[in-house]
Amino acid sequence: MASGHRGRWWIVGSSWVGRDQQSEESSNVKNKRDSESAVGVARNASSKMLALAQKHHMNTDTRKAIFCVLMSSTDYLEAFERLLKLGLKGPQKREICRVLLYCCGVSKRYNPYFALVAKQQCQYDHRTKFTLQLCFWDAFKLFGNDVKTSPSSAQRKLMNYARLLSDMTKDFHLSLGVLKVIDVLSLTPDSIFFLKAFFFDLMETCDEKTLEAVFRRISTTKDCEILLNSISVFFKTQMGSFKDEKLKHSLRVIRMALRDVSIVLNARKSGM
Repeated sequence: MASGHRGRWWIVGSSWVGRDQQSEESSNVKNKRDSESAVGVARNASSKMLALAQKHHMNTDTRKAIFCVLMSSTDYLEAFERLLKLGLKGPQKREICRVLLYCCGVSKRYNPYFALVAKQQCQYDHRTKFTLQLCFWDAFKLFGNDVKTSPSSAQRKLMNYARLLSDMTKDFHLSLGVLKVIDVLSLTPDSIFFLKAFFFDLMETCDEKTLEAVFRRISTTKDCEILLNSISVFFKTQMGSFKDEKLKHSLRVIRMALRDVSIVLNARKSGM
């Protein structure tokens, strides 16, 4: 009579037991999903974490949830998995990059954790790269205009941004094309500080092959001629010479790579 699967159906009401169990299991799964959603995370976070999110102007459930995940995860893999479980779509999903960049910027010192989370996001969804690029462009617009931030805090934020961009660039998740919106002919002190910090970090941390590849990628960038000229001008006017042998060698590698890009672009023009 299949009583083990359907209950004792010959007794009124008994055959519904299995269905009740399935309903209870479905309810438990739904409750778990709800608790892991953006609204659930925002509501279930500790009062201390919510107060911190409020202090940093996380004014929507989505931003609060992302902030809480980033700031409470034990490592970048846990953060990545929890961000996926938030179930964010469209504009809400793009908030991940904005909150991540903000958290990286306000950290007391640069934390590679944020780069690792960003790289996982880029590997999972390539659209993250463009979103992150837009977030950097928004940050560039504030260079020199962030009057609410103290000079020391502003400089720390610029350094954190520079090192994050360096980490994303040398692993080829982003390219030097991110810099094409910065006008080298009208640089602010903040822009100069950021670009120097960015290029110094690349020069100090990249091996020769990677450094060469990073700069040669300019030839594949949209508006590559403008970008090439901008970077060449910046190195001539702002980077100067170095005593450190590692930096000296890196500078030679960069100049050779820029020269090669110039040759490629000239060949393209003559072939038109």
